[in-house]
Amino acid sequence: TPNDDGKNDFFAMVKEISPGVYESILPLDNCLGEFVSINIYDRWGKQVYQSVNRDFKWYGEGMPPGVYYYHVKYTDTDYKGTLTLRF
Repeated sequence: TPNDDGKNDFFAMVKEISPGVYESILPLDNCLGEFVSINIYDRWGKQVYQSVNRDFKWYGEGMPPGVYYYHVKYTDTDYKGTLTLRF
């Protein structure tokens, strides 16, 4: 809900450890796997966001409400899932 109310204003792979302080929930890089990228796609498969920064934040600016799909790529594995953008 990117409506600037301070709650769920962005999508990131983090947990809040204290008000306004976040910690990544992504696996740490190691000799077997390193973070490569995050990609977010709309329901038609069009890429709407990409970052190679493991501390990314996607605010969904200019995107319509709906279901989106994310793909987190590591050198040795992939993580995929859905997220819902609501206003």
